[in-house]
Amino acid sequence: MTRVRWSLLLLALLVALVVVGCELPEETDGPGSGAASETTRASGKTTKTTQAKPEADASAQLACTHFRNVMGDVDVLTVPELRAKLREVHETASVSEWEAVRTGARRMLAAVTRDDAEGLLDAAKGFSRVCKELGL
Repeated sequence: MTRVRWSLLLLALLVALVVVGCELPEETDGPGSGAASETTRASGKTTKTTQAKPEADASAQLACTHFRNVMGDVDVLTVPELRAKLREVHETASVSEWEAVRTGARRMLAAVTRDDAEGLLDAAKGFSRVCKELGL
């Protein structure tokens, strides 16, 4: 794949991840809270319910953090550098308790190794969604 095409792909990847939601985590109710609160009114009575978010393990947290850092640098990385960084994300994610984290990291590494630009974009969007669902 030509250098120009990879440059365009990396730029598209950066833009797509910003659109999908590759941002800093939102503030929660308190440190380490992992819960979303909701207030409802039923029969004139106000109740507060809490929906628990899935707890991410340390490996998932590190992999998602590293992934976000790599995506922040994607416009200055060469393809071999990107492959090396995604290999690091994969190594961290591979010991996560979350199958979606392990699979997502493996898909990104496989796509960049195959020089599959569209596959990398799809895998990166999916990994970003998984991290967001875990609150990371």
